[in-house]
Amino acid sequence: MKKLIILFVVFFLINVLPEIVYSHPGNTDEQGGHTCRTNCEQWGLNHLEYHYHDVENNYTSQLDYDIGYKEGYEIAFQYASICDLDYEWWWEGPQEYGSGFEAGIENGHEQGLKECYATSYETGIDSGKLDSDNENEYDDSLEENSILDQNYYSDGYSEGYVIKIEEEKKEKSKENQIAEQTHSKRIANEKTTNQTSERDNFETAVSDKYEDNANSVNEYILTGIFILLLIVALFIDYFKIKRS
Repeated sequence: MKKLIILFVVFFLINVLPEIVYSHPGNTDEQGGHTCRTNCEQWGLNHLEYHYHDVENNYTSQLDYDIGYKEGYEIAFQYASICDLDYEWWWEGPQEYGSGFEAGIENGHEQGLKECYATSYETGIDSGKLDSDNENEYDDSLEENSILDQNYYSDGYSEGYVIKIEEEKKEKSKENQIAEQTHSKRIANEKTTNQTSERDNFETAVSDKYEDNANSVNEYILTGIFILLLIVALFIDYFKIKRS
């Protein structure tokens, strides 16, 4: 008896309970499902949510959605990532596949645009730097069939070109600073040399003047001695004459 009860419970859980959970009033379409429009929360559904009335179809519904999402995402990303926004898409199959496909298109398009904008901006920076390095004129235009976005490319090009100009300004400023420092050192050295030369000239002049003064004194002394000797000689002659 216990075995029969256990078998009955298992049968109920596997076959009857899922039908109770996923069943509620409303006609189903040819695929065995429909869109919930009234009392959806009571049945654990969102308003306008498409669903099936049996477990097998419910699993198939999620599988169809996932397949549709993946295919839609890949299509949209493939075009949007190369900045091609003029593409067509459509889907055929179950409603859940279509819902997933449309969601994939939306997200794939969004992520693809991010890739497009990032690539365009980075390419613009590289092109701007290259033109600036080669001293080319400023030209941020793209070819007609380019797979880049013009606006983001122009922004990047402008930044790349300006970055090079700023680098040149910094380099030139650095060179000017070095030149000014060199000039200041040269002036300082010249000033020191001039001061040394002036000091040497002054010392030489003082020395020359001292020597001139010394020579003059010597001349005065010699002249005095000569005069003195002359006076002595005159006195000697005088006394000699007087004795005679």
